[in-house]
Amino acid sequence: MLRKSGVKRIQTWFYDDDPNEIKVSEVPNTTIQAVFIPRNSLKDLKGESEVEKPGIYFLFGEDKKAYIGEAEVGYERLK
Repeated sequence: MLRKSGVKRIQTWFYDDDPNEIKVSEVPNTTIQAVFIPRNSLKDLKGESEVEKPGIYFLFGEDKKAYIGEAEVGYERLK
């Protein structure tokens, strides 16, 4: 059942033991990658390749509304 056509695998790595902290998910053998960074943890990722690339980002507020943007260098835009 899990081997049906069109099914994709997503791998997720946690930087800490806490699944609510920094994590990186990607689809193997593709360039598709998502990085989850709590606002108070952004400084911990300075210089990491995952945030130095161009990308699309989502900023979520307390009211669950999101701002969607794009950046050539993710870290520089988000800081």
